[in-house]
Amino acid sequence: MSEERAGRILEAAGFPPGSLAGCRPMSGGTYNTVEELRLTDGSRYVLKIPPPPTVPGMSHERELLVSEAEFYRAAATVDVPSPRVVHVGMDASEGSHLLMTACPGDSWGT
Repeated sequence: MSEERAGRILEAAGFPPGSLAGCRPMSGGTYNTVEELRLTDGSRYVLKIPPPPTVPGMSHERELLVSEAEFYRAAATVDVPSPRVVHVGMDASEGSHLLMTACPGDSWGT
């Protein structure tokens, strides 16, 4: 994913222009592209992007981000440690994406 696209998604979520300091790929997204976004104020966010619609057999993945966002929102109401949903995009301009706070911890694979 490009830093330019990540910057536009941050702006759509209400962050000021130029707040992206950098991004790095993360593992564990299954079919999604997952990146850690580092902001100029030192905060970290996670951005998930599903595979493009042209990938055969993966069209269901675009809609799963909506369910994932609802899970995180529900978990927050019962005080379960989970990322906080910052922005969900299902628009044609930037495509489907889920922006959430970074949640410290170890992946299950380690």
